[in-house]
Amino acid sequence: MYLLILMSLLGFAFIIFLYPVATTNKWAKTVQKWLIRKLCWNFFIRVAIEVSLELAFGVMLNYPFLENFYTFTTFFEGLDYVMTVFLGILLILMPFFLIVFYCSNFDRLDEEDFKSKYSAGYEGLKTNLRAALFYNVIFILRRILLAATCLYLQKYLWLQLLISIYATTFTGVFLVHFSPFEEKLVQYLEVFNELTTIFLYGLVYGFTDIMANTSNGGEIAIYKRYNGYTFIIVIFFNIAVHLTFLMKDLIKTLIA
Repeated sequence: MYLLILMSLLGFAFIIFLYPVATTNKWAKTVQKWLIRKLCWNFFIRVAIEVSLELAFGVMLNYPFLENFYTFTTFFEGLDYVMTVFLGILLILMPFFLIVFYCSNFDRLDEEDFKSKYSAGYEGLKTNLRAALFYNVIFILRRILLAATCLYLQKYLWLQLLISIYATTFTGVFLVHFSPFEEKLVQYLEVFNELTTIFLYGLVYGFTDIMANTSNGGEIAIYKRYNGYTFIIVIFFNIAVHLTFLMKDLIKTLIA
């Protein structure tokens, strides 16, 4: 993840570096145009959204060590601190960017020139519904919340689950109420995923200290065993549903 972000930043730096050369060198101009077309800005926006969970974990794990920012001893240690600061700022600003930028350009979402540069922030979403633009904002915030609960609430599994259940429920309500996706199949699958997640969180409660407070250890062991079997079956059922529709679309594409 860090390598992908780093390569993207190097690409942007290379674009800037080529500006004075591109005016006189045809090869440099071609390379610069290719990098701009690949990185500006769909690739960067998509990466920032998709790796938000990894970014959140990386930033939060490295944050306690930032007090050594001015006393690092190796180049890679310093690079790690710089990347942590940069990615932390990126992670904080990304939800605001998605809201402000796309809402202010709401009337341009269907323009080909705009789509060729910025459509990654609303790809697959309805372009005639402002509320749909908030889906990726919720997507990022949920992952930040998940990373925070895992790292800062390690001793409170019940609270982690409770927060996650409420976050999942909120997302599910948002999906049902606004139906932000253009394709009905995607919409149904997203709702199905949220329902599956809530059910799985409920099963995980069976492995917390709640069960340890009962006296019959044999019954607890049997319960946890079947609870685990149910958990695995539900996950495989979810995967099977997605694979079924994926194969169906693949077959349709091959036939066509």
